[in-house]
Amino acid sequence: MNNLPNIVSVRELQRGYRSVVDLAIKSHDAVVLLNNSKPEAVLLSAETYNDLVSNDYIFDEKETLRLVNQARRSHCAGKSKQLKSWGELDR
Repeated sequence: MNNLPNIVSVRELQRGYRSVVDLAIKSHDAVVLLNNSKPEAVLLSAETYNDLVSNDYIFDEKETLRLVNQARRSHCAGKSKQLKSWGELDR
């Protein structure tokens, strides 16, 4: 999976359904659907979904909680900022 999520607007999904579905299939990752700049839904390929719900999928709950808590601490310490575009990550 990628470090940066695939993000697509709901309008883009309406206009180019096939390309958004192809992105989910080819990337083997989630596509976050934004409506008015807010996450509204997540699109997964059938293969990715089946991998997530299968008994063989290993979910590391402790690691996920550690990362969430780390992000919360950074945010509370004022080390986070709201991005207006992905290009701001390079600055």
